[in-house]
Amino acid sequence: METVIFEVFGDLALFRKFYTNTSILTYPFPPPTATLGIIGAIVGIEKEKLFDTLSNVEVAISIVEPIRKIRFSLNYINTKDRTFTLKRGRTQIPTEFIKSPHYRIYVRNLDRELNSKFVSLLQNHKSIFIPYLGISELFCNFSFVGKEESEDLIAKEEVEVSSVVPLDEVTVFPKKEGQKLLKERVPHAMNSERLVIKYSDVVLDEEANKILIKGSYSRVGEENVVFFKPIRAFLTSW
Repeated sequence: METVIFEVFGDLALFRKFYTNTSILTYPFPPPTATLGIIGAIVGIEKEKLFDTLSNVEVAISIVEPIRKIRFSLNYINTKDRTFTLKRGRTQIPTEFIKSPHYRIYVRNLDRELNSKFVSLLQNHKSIFIPYLGISELFCNFSFVGKEESEDLIAKEEVEVSSVVPLDEVTVFPKKEGQKLLKERVPHAMNSERLVIKYSDVVLDEEANKILIKGSYSRVGEENVVFFKPIRAFLTSW
C-alpha cells in the first residue's frame, strides 16, 4: 500500500491537553486528530468536512527531534463586550509550548485523487490553507520526504519501531536500561460534529529513540512504524 511521508516543523507547537483548565499543557506530539487537520489544511478540506473526508486515512507519527518544552504566560483579554481592549482587564494563563518541534508523518489510504493532489502540493511546498501546529498563531512548515510501499506485519519477537506507539494491539518493552518512555492518553478520532469518539493510550520516547514492541506494526520502506486506526473503525460503535 502506497504511503506518503512528509515532515512538519516550526518554532513552537501547542497541542492542548483536553483536561487542562487553569494552565495550558501540551501533548508532546500532534495527536491523530491534529495530524488530520494538518493534512486537511494542505489539501484544502473545510473543517466541517474534514473527518468525514479522511475517515479511512491512517497516520503514523514519529518524533524526529527530542521534545523540549518551555513555559510562559499568555495574556487573554475580555472580548464578551466586543471592546477588545486591555483597559477592562486581562487574564494571564501559564502555557506550555514545544520548542522547535519536528515530526515525520506517514499517511496512507487517501483516495487516489486526493493522494495525487497531496503529493503534488508537498513536492511544490504549497498548501491550500495555512497549516499550523496546534493553534493558528503557530505556523507549520513542512517538507516532502517521499513515497514508499507499506506492509502490515505481526511481531512475535521484539522489533524496533520509529513511531509513537498506540497500545491497541501492541505491547511495549523498555529498549535498554534507563530509557524513559512516556505514556499519554490522546484524542484519536472525531466524528462529523467534531466530538471526540475515541481516546487512545500511546507510548513515546521524548528523546526520539526507537521503541521495542511486540504485536501489529507496519514496515514502510526501511522503517517500522505503528499506524493509528482510521476514524471509520470507531464509527459503528459510537
